[in-house]
Amino acid sequence: MEQAQETSSTGNGGRKKKALKVAGAAFAVLGIAISIYLIYRLTHISTDDAFIDGHKYMVSARVSGNVAEVYVDDNQMVEEGTVLLELDPATYEVDAARARADVDAARSEQLQLEAKVRAERAALELKKATSWLAENNLTRARSLRKNGTIPEEKFDAAVAAQRIAAADERAASAKLKQAETDLSTHESVIKRAEAGLRAAELRLGYTKVLAPGKGLVTRKSVEPGNWVNPGQALMALTDLEDVWITANYKETQLKKVMPGQRVSFTVDAYPGTKFTGRVESIMSGTGAAFSLFPPENATGNYVKVVQRIPLRISIDKGQGDGQILRLGMSVEPTILIE
Repeated sequence: MEQAQETSSTGNGGRKKKALKVAGAAFAVLGIAISIYLIYRLTHISTDDAFIDGHKYMVSARVSGNVAEVYVDDNQMVEEGTVLLELDPATYEVDAARARADVDAARSEQLQLEAKVRAERAALELKKATSWLAENNLTRARSLRKNGTIPEEKFDAAVAAQRIAAADERAASAKLKQAETDLSTHESVIKRAEAGLRAAELRLGYTKVLAPGKGLVTRKSVEPGNWVNPGQALMALTDLEDVWITANYKETQLKKVMPGQRVSFTVDAYPGTKFTGRVESIMSGTGAAFSLFPPENATGNYVKVVQRIPLRISIDKGQGDGQILRLGMSVEPTILIE
């Protein structure tokens, strides 16, 4: 009987030791798993508040008018400079023709003024010659008067002729200066007319609305016959060849994050596919700081909220099997802290 009790006691002790070993091993495995998880969390910074971003070109008209033709449809790929739509150019063609006529008239008037300057210059030369001759005649008359060989009335006539010639020369000089002033002033008239023509031609050219960049047409809201005004949004273009990730990380996650670090990410639209990229830049402030109505923490109703700071993540080229990353797609990026 005593031997059976000893055997039972020994068996219970063995089971306890075995249970302790199993528990110790389990705790060790759990500790290792927790350590690996903590190390992973420290070296892999993730967020689900991220999306594909890219260039969005808003297309609008620079002049008002009636839409004559629309040459594109939604989701059509266009190159930079492609004519997207055209406004009725009739009014602007008339304005350009009128401005062109104003330039022609201004240039014709300039030719007349240039001819007048040449005529006044020639007249001045003639008056100078007449004045020179009258001055010489007066000099000779003075010499003959001293000798008493010229009647007094002839001397008076020489004096009068010299004075008349000098006055005619001054008048001709004044007319030349006035003609030159008119010609110089008219240059500004020509420049103003040429500027008006340039503006009219620009407005005429603006009746053709061109694509500001390469991309897919989207959000088209214009049809032939519509009246459009300057600045009115007509459609948008999105460039899917140059996209990036905008990721909003918590401020508490960014202690060791810096540009150049590697990033791996998944896209909800393509489960199972991994993409890579790099941290390109970190925004200078939180999203709240640049919102339309930023928080007023000094009002007395302050509640601390962990803020998020946007990061721009570039995407490595040549990834995916024909999988297109479209603007707005949800992304889960993970920054690898080395």
